[in-house]
Amino acid sequence: MNAKLSIREVEKVFATRTKTTQALSPTTFDIADGEFVSLVGPSGCGKSTLLYIIAGLEESSGGQVLLDGKPLSGPGADRGMVCQAYNLFPWLSVLDNTRFSHTLAANKDYYAPVAEIEAKVNRVYTLLDLMGLADFHNAYPKELSGGMRQRVAIARALANDPAVLLMDEPFGALDAQTREEMQELLLLVRLHWGKTIVFVTHDVDEAIFLSDRIIVMSPRPGRVRADLRVDLPQPRTLEQKLDPEFLRLKREIVDYLHESRSPTAVRDELLRRMFKKGGEEMKEAS
Repeated sequence: MNAKLSIREVEKVFATRTKTTQALSPTTFDIADGEFVSLVGPSGCGKSTLLYIIAGLEESSGGQVLLDGKPLSGPGADRGMVCQAYNLFPWLSVLDNTRFSHTLAANKDYYAPVAEIEAKVNRVYTLLDLMGLADFHNAYPKELSGGMRQRVAIARALANDPAVLLMDEPFGALDAQTREEMQELLLLVRLHWGKTIVFVTHDVDEAIFLSDRIIVMSPRPGRVRADLRVDLPQPRTLEQKLDPEFLRLKREIVDYLHESRSPTAVRDELLRRMFKKGGEEMKEAS
């Protein structure tokens, strides 16, 4: 299977006037067309940084990202982005939030055939129907639950029919039940649209349930610690979270994550937090 998305020696170094911090070591892997790949790893390992580099919202310090063999530079309609924060426009309805990108001059083709314009419009309504939002197209974000707002965010990201969907902890702020509902919905969206998806999460169960492959990253500077295939039958059901293969893979990923954090590192992190909290309390007392 040919690579849809190629990450080639991509790295990231953050620099200030006093120091430099390498967030991401040179990283290389491929993602096939239609594949769902999750990035998991400890906080600060560079997984979200890598996602934003792919999106064109963060500049890499080296290497390159290729889509269909062509180097990417900056953001583009060929990539849709969904973040944990819904980032909806509060003054726009569900319908207008979803089709917002169609109103931007940069995305308008004034000479497009009528059939193409109609296809875009129909796509928006199909998305809203698939997301269970057809009856809420005139509602505003403040009138929606958290799960419904995230459905709008996903619909908006798919409205331009991007080649790749990028998702950064999209369900992290949701309660457990709503999160599972959104996971099932995402599988349905994928089944319907067949998108290539790169998904960042801290939730190992979520990664296994959704993914074809899971890339486990090391602590900062992040690098690929393991590249694991999820051999669970499709379509997935929530009952599969009790499957022996699911539990075996979860144990393997958890072991990788635990190996990456030595007892000394855990102790140092706890001490750092204690001293930081103590310093803040002293400031307040003074």
